[in-house]
Amino acid sequence: MTHPFSEDTQTTGTRPLEGLRVLDMGRGLAGPFAATLLADFGADVVKVEQPGGGDFMRELGPPQVWWKSVARGKRSIAIDLKHPESAEVMRELVEASDVLIESFRPGVLERMGLAPDTLLKWQPKLIVLRVSGYGQDGPYKDRPGFGKAAEAMAGLVFLSGSPDGPPMHPGFPMADMTSGLMGAFGVLAALAAQDRSSASGQVIDLAIYETVLRLLDFPVPVRTGSDQALERAGNRQPMAYALSNIYRARDGGWVGYSASSSTIARRVLCLLGGEEYANDPRFTTMREMCEHQEEIDQKLSAWVAERDVVEALQAFREADAVAYPVYSIDDILDDPHVAARESLVKLPGEEQLVVGVVPRLSRTPGSVRWLGPADVGQDSAEILYEVLGYDDAEVARLAEAGVVTVPVLGAPR
Repeated sequence: MTHPFSEDTQTTGTRPLEGLRVLDMGRGLAGPFAATLLADFGADVVKVEQPGGGDFMRELGPPQVWWKSVARGKRSIAIDLKHPESAEVMRELVEASDVLIESFRPGVLERMGLAPDTLLKWQPKLIVLRVSGYGQDGPYKDRPGFGKAAEAMAGLVFLSGSPDGPPMHPGFPMADMTSGLMGAFGVLAALAAQDRSSASGQVIDLAIYETVLRLLDFPVPVRTGSDQALERAGNRQPMAYALSNIYRARDGGWVGYSASSSTIARRVLCLLGGEEYANDPRFTTMREMCEHQEEIDQKLSAWVAERDVVEALQAFREADAVAYPVYSIDDILDDPHVAARESLVKLPGEEQLVVGVVPRLSRTPGSVRWLGPADVGQDSAEILYEVLGYDDAEVARLAEAGVVTVPVLGAPR
């Protein structure tokens, strides 16, 4: 997969995180997605799975389908962490790694004999990313924490949905995926600290609810810095600071619009009722327009309902105003812009598409090297040989003892 860059830009052929080894002990989405993002840019990610079923993400949704994307670029080693001999294997893996990612409930890593102090003793420059629902301290730290609970605690669910309807979660695991992104950012910040100074290893404490709280951002300063109470606004802008909504078109599709400045909003008003309506003295400022959003909504809803999606979008473009179609997944797959930018990629021998690497670096781009490992521990032998330097006899002994699962013994692939 190559990305289209300008003609005078050449890639170096080197991924920016090549040479970085990440030990992924996470389960589910948040922690493991941080590792996947690092893998996209060249990190050698060793996924530690429990023999047998492995990570439950393998079976979430259609079996092994989403897994192929969320675990792409990783190698799988199956280690029975409850086996007494696993401690030595883990110690050697830690010593050979730069980053360790885990997403157990606080205290579980310690009970495994893998407390951060121990890990940093084994590998003083190790970056340890700890992802949990509520963080490593505080009165809620022992609660089981998942993405939906974090979205609710951070206020996202309260603010999402129609004003006259129930609170709503977003249509994807937002807290988990964005925590993966925040976790990868934290790892890179810690690595940068090592590069710029004599900083040694450190522990990153990432609470999933705090990721959502940080990305929402506006509710806390608005509530504490003013007397404005925040409520659900449907598809309108929060705090009614701009005009926006989504409407059903004549052909059954959906058209949305957004006008965040009085100049753009006046163009929309002109589209609805001409210059006379746009220059109505009630609409002098953006705030005044927002005060009459119910009226504008009714007019715009009726206007869109008389047109097909393509016709409505063209009228907005001609008025130099912002409107957009609401895409289904099939619309994304058929879109020429998505195709031209190669936003979706298919690897040789695979049927399904996955989203390409984001963001795009001009000289050291990332790449989707392979999809998630099909079998639990399929790379165990390769990792034991290559990373730890074990020989055939030691690998066979560990497999026979049940410390590791090695589907195929022999030379690395």
